[in-house]
Amino acid sequence: MREQPVVLVTGTNQGIGFQIAKDLVAQGFTVLVGSRNLARGAAAARDIGPNAVAIQLDVTDQASVDASANRIRAEFNRLDVLIQNAAIASASDREQTSQELADFGRPSVIPLDEIRTIWDTNVFGVG
Repeated sequence: MREQPVVLVTGTNQGIGFQIAKDLVAQGFTVLVGSRNLARGAAAARDIGPNAVAIQLDVTDQASVDASANRIRAEFNRLDVLIQNAAIASASDREQTSQELADFGRPSVIPLDEIRTIWDTNVFGVG
């Protein structure tokens, strides 16, 4: 079993979550790189460092949350810290320009299903 504190950071494959994970690994933590897409999480974990472990986690999917909890329990037997960083600005999987994101931020142009997806992730999925 690992001696370092174990921390799960959700939404870790890019942005703030990625940097938080890098800093925690540098401080001696074992960091579980929570990502909806396991391949992206694995790529991020390789870049973060040797004490980073990718874990598939979609905070909007109870089965994914349960599977993650079971894996953490089985492999690490504990979780010392949880940093809930998972969030989305858009429900689109494709890269968007800053202008598209700015335009998308206007509620009058966002389809209702997109709003539901964003709220499910950013508000309800973290509860």
